[in-house]
Amino acid sequence: MFLSTLAMISVLTQTPGSAAQPSARGDVYTGYNAVMSVSNQGTTTTYKGGWHGGASYRITRVISVAGEASGDYRSDGGQTANIYLYVGGVRFQSGRSAQRVRPFAELLFGGGQDNSGPTAQRVPEGQNGSADSGKINHYPVLKPGGGVDLGISPRVAVRVRVDVPLLMTTGHRLSGQTDARHTLKGTRLSIGVSIPYGTR
Repeated sequence: MFLSTLAMISVLTQTPGSAAQPSARGDVYTGYNAVMSVSNQGTTTTYKGGWHGGASYRITRVISVAGEASGDYRSDGGQTANIYLYVGGVRFQSGRSAQRVRPFAELLFGGGQDNSGPTAQRVPEGQNGSADSGKINHYPVLKPGGGVDLGISPRVAVRVRVDVPLLMTTGHRLSGQTDARHTLKGTRLSIGVSIPYGTR
């Protein structure tokens, strides 16, 4: 419902006569992750400061395939806890270059890892689960999200985005995890730039 609503908004906000206007073939984008909170079995951990970067390729007027990587960080007892995500999937957004306001929705999936940052508060300091233990957890990731591109010129837009990374634990020793299966629920706010390329 969320994805279809934003896709419809994108179509409805096209400017008159947009059917004759060219679409960007895709875009490259990068930005700053202002804040991400991660809820893990009732405990919430906040990451402040991170990055993301990726690219997309348009396959229809409103559907693109996209891939991106990101990193989020926080201080943990003198060490740095991190979460890295590597995801790809589909984005719904009009590519009409004349539109100054272009909402979008996307659904990305892939993998992620952390150095036990989201689970650090659930175990004693210095044992498995603290940021300085050297232990790496790996997760399957599903990342729905949405936002808006605000065109400041035909060649660049400011992108504001909220996404909801879901990191799924498996409890399998090869993943680096020892907990039973459950899902870490994230909410992340980011801002960046989108640079379109080509025409379609």
